[in-house]
Amino acid sequence: MQILNRVVNRMSEFMVRGKPEIKQKIEYPDGELGTHLTNTKKVKKYDYYICDFCGKEIKIENKWENSKGGICEIPATLTKTKKITLALHNGCINEVIKEFKQQNL
Repeated sequence: MQILNRVVNRMSEFMVRGKPEIKQKIEYPDGELGTHLTNTKKVKKYDYYICDFCGKEIKIENKWENSKGGICEIPATLTKTKKITLALHNGCINEVIKEFKQQNL
């Protein structure tokens, strides 16, 4: 069975995108459902990225020692076109590098 190349198949998307988007996790006080029609206050819980390999949240921590991932630049020597910037978990980095090495063989 062949392994799906998740990142390699989406190369053009990553080249056009530039840097990964920072998203916000928002909470509403007292468990209310917030809509654009009500005047409820929003409380920001934290900022996060979406991992480009596995699709899960990467919480942006204030201290780098506590982070589970972040932004990673893949050089042009691996992509064979130009460098791309990805949001990846620490454990997903090696899998992405393996994908690029398999593609270039």
